[in-house]
Amino acid sequence: AGDIRYANSWGTGPPSHQTMHDWLFGMYQGWLRRRPVFPSMGNHDSRAANADGRPYLDMYVLPTTGATAQYPDHAERYYSFDYGPMHVIVLDTELAFLDPARLAVQLAWAEADLAATNKPWKVALYHRSPYSSGGEHGSDLAVRQQFGPLFDKHGVQLAISAHEHDYERTVPLRAGASSSTGTVYVVT
Repeated sequence: AGDIRYANSWGTGPPSHQTMHDWLFGMYQGWLRRRPVFPSMGNHDSRAANADGRPYLDMYVLPTTGATAQYPDHAERYYSFDYGPMHVIVLDTELAFLDPARLAVQLAWAEADLAATNKPWKVALYHRSPYSSGGEHGSDLAVRQQFGPLFDKHGVQLAISAHEHDYERTVPLRAGASSSTGTVYVVT
């Protein structure tokens, strides 16, 4: 759910191609060869200091469905895939979220994507957590405001995020209130 790697072992700064190789692909090469990995981009992965996530974008080969003529750099930042009876939508809470024009394009794509699936299970994966009691960042209200209604409308059952360095889980929520038909939000 983002922040795949940092610049150093203290957990700060944006990763480089070298730190991605040394502290992820090199360390876990045997494990990664036997398992599919579908990441989302975090705030440490995408910063101006590393060309808005160039190491992440170069070292993964992900679906490019988010790219548009207006924003070709949205390729691999958000995407979706089906796995058996599950539809997974991976969203970007960084470059394609923090600018209102880019966000509008991502939300239109996500709306069309979720409307088109007929899979019974829908899972969302992204970085910044809309519900969190964590002490470092807490709830990201902008993410909640933008993604919550989308998840409610399309029956997303599970939303996985990170950003806080802890584990948390909500009861199923719909419009911010407990509901048996709502989304369970997990902070990993």
